[in-house]
Amino acid sequence: MFRAPEYKICIIGDSGVGKSCLITYFLTQKFNTDNKVTVGGAYHEKQLFVNNKPLHLQIWDTAGQERFRSMTPMYYHNADLIILAYSINSQKSFTNLPGWLLDVQKYHDGDPILSVVGNKCDLEEYRKVQTNEGNEYAQSIDATFFEVSAKTGVGISEMFGKIAYQVAETHHESNNKKNIDFNENNNTEPKKMVVVKKSANGIII
Repeated sequence: MFRAPEYKICIIGDSGVGKSCLITYFLTQKFNTDNKVTVGGAYHEKQLFVNNKPLHLQIWDTAGQERFRSMTPMYYHNADLIILAYSINSQKSFTNLPGWLLDVQKYHDGDPILSVVGNKCDLEEYRKVQTNEGNEYAQSIDATFFEVSAKTGVGISEMFGKIAYQVAETHHESNNKKNIDFNENNNTEPKKMVVVKKSANGIII
């Protein structure tokens, strides 16, 4: 019986940037064309191995519409890592990131790890936000940076793999993390797992 450390990840950003699609592709390796608008928040989970050690990710998807904005803090106030998502073909979604970060700083009860993610890199011909702009903003807030496509899957596994590794490493010395029971021999339906290893070139899934 293992007791796998549990980490909470929350993805925030404007409506329409593909937050739900990012999570769906990570969980199923498929692009869901029937994703509905998230109301409030949605919870997902996944078990992984980082350097041969199990961990459990709680992934919270949040609504980006203004009318649900007041509800969002309840989902990320104790998150270990916050993903600030935007669409590379929407300047507005990128420009609004500082506002989302302000909410995190206002309502979060700690100092979460940050990651900036530019989605829809498959729409290169419609790009409004340059890669260097996203990278520079990420550096300015001490965040990791990724450009991915929830439609084609480009960069999704690498992004979540590096995020999982970063969270696990950051909290390696923590003794007060919540834990869950994890038994490789249990009778429940196994959740899909991925293996994350550190290599000279980064994280490989």
